[in-house]
Amino acid sequence: MQPGDWFKIEFRKEPRKLKGFTMTLNRSGNDYPRAYEVYILPPGGEKWTGPVAKGKGRRNKSTVVKFKKPLDVQAIKIVQKGTAGNHWSIHEFTFDVVK
Repeated sequence: MQPGDWFKIEFRKEPRKLKGFTMTLNRSGNDYPRAYEVYILPPGGEKWTGPVAKGKGRRNKSTVVKFKKPLDVQAIKIVQKGTAGNHWSIHEFTFDVVK
């Protein structure tokens, strides 16, 4: 895990309006993000916007990311800003979708 590592999630079929999301670790409790920034690609956009959220994960805890307001999102990119001698793992994403 080092600064600049990133994950990207694309909503290919159609954009989503999100309040945020949760990254779950399951059995990889020490692989939490030491520090992160979240960027979004708006529908039809060509440039990343953000960071729209920043934070730090916690050992053995899911990382919950909340946006200040709901955002229309075509893709999300989570960029690692911290450093650790182990991996950065995400076992599951749960999206907080506006219905």
